[in-house]
This record gives sequence, C-alpha cells and structure tokens, in this order.
Amino acid sequence: MAKSKRKPNPKTRKQNQQRAAQSRAEKDQPNNGRNREEKRAQAQRPTRSTSSKPMWLRIMILAILAVMVLGFVLLPLLR
Repeated sequence: MAKSKRKPNPKTRKQNQQRAAQSRAEKDQPNNGRNREEKRAQAQRPTRSTSSKPMWLRIMILAILAVMVLGFVLLPLLR
C-alpha cells in the first residue's frame, strides 16, 4: 500500500509561522540576570573614547592657536 502525500494546510503553516515569530520575540526580550551581568562586566572594562577628529586636524588646531597666542604676545613687544 503506497502512502498518500498530504496537502499542505495553509492554516497550520500560518500558525507555525506565528509560533516561530513568538519564540523569536521571546528571545529578543531582555533577560534581567544576563543584562545585569553584562552591564557589570562592561562597567569594569576600561572605556575607550574614540573621536571622529583625525590626529592631523588636532595638530593643525593646536598650531593655529599657538601662532595666534604668539602673535598676540610678540607683536606688541616688537613695537
């Protein structure tokens, strides 16, 4: 006797998709214990502060400030 193939039931398929979405949503929800441990570990790690300014721009700004200060001080002394 040959087995008959079942036809896919769209209602069952939709329910399975909904269950999968629910389980994904449950995984996405915060786990207070784990989050607390992660926050504690992150607080103990040294923080790295990264800036968007490149080093050459910082040097250029300092050089311009130095020239301005020297000009402000030296020009009146030279007169």
